[in-house]
Amino acid sequence: MISLRFTSIFVSIFLMTNAAWSQTTNKPATPPKMALKLCTAQAGNNYHKAGELIADALRNLMQVEVVETKGSWENLETMSASRPRCDAILAQDDAVALHRFQNEESKLAMERLATLFNEKAHLLCNRKVTADRFKDLKPGAVDILTNEYGSGSFITWRVLSKLNPKYRQYGSTEKGLDESLLTLLDNERATCLFYVSRLGGQTLNRANQNFGDRLKLVGIEDEKLEKVVTRLQRALYRKDEIQSDIYPNLLGKNVPTIAVNAVFFLSSQWKAENPDGSKLLSKTLLDLLSRHPHFKRKH
Repeated sequence: MISLRFTSIFVSIFLMTNAAWSQTTNKPATPPKMALKLCTAQAGNNYHKAGELIADALRNLMQVEVVETKGSWENLETMSASRPRCDAILAQDDAVALHRFQNEESKLAMERLATLFNEKAHLLCNRKVTADRFKDLKPGAVDILTNEYGSGSFITWRVLSKLNPKYRQYGSTEKGLDESLLTLLDNERATCLFYVSRLGGQTLNRANQNFGDRLKLVGIEDEKLEKVVTRLQRALYRKDEIQSDIYPNLLGKNVPTIAVNAVFFLSSQWKAENPDGSKLLSKTLLDLLSRHPHFKRKH
């Protein structure tokens, strides 16, 4: 009797376990999320922050990896490689034009998806610079610094020098942003940092909050920079201004400048392989452009 009872219990447990296992194995597996690698810039940069906001908005729909880079030029190089490092990039409009002009054999297999925000050219100078306009600075009398090679600022300065050869007379030196600020504050020579950024970026905010008594912003106005580039049939830059209320310690009044677009580009291959993902991405970008302050145009 004991043996029969034990056998019956064992069979019942076996059947219950087998049934549970069958139900588990018959459950449809959750499909993995689509993956997207997005090349941006260094952490703290507006491009990197934009990438993080995009990744966060897509977190329940897509696995977005925000990749740190040195900026627009490195991003474009990744998209022109035979095996792209990223599926999407952020890049300045003028960087794309310069890359295509200099690398005509290179195929940028990507599509322009959206302009995320405007970036403006800032000319941040120490107080040894007495002029309030760049056009009043004499070549040789002032040192011009740009951000490091490959950065948007470095690229824009090169493009400006092509649009107006006068800019070549000034020369320029590439330095990291922190080192550039230290050079300005040293005040040994009349020096300016040419820096392209969305308004309210980390570097300019730091200068405004802490060094307004030693630094100032100088205006940039030049009609030659706003002309249509023949090969593109459009202008890369447009006339704009920096309002004094954005950087009240660096400006006594609004100053003129030029603006350029920061653009989201998507790999043509990724788009073809992930048509639903491309639609989700477009919808998310549209939502962010509609409601998030980081993507709204300031003034």
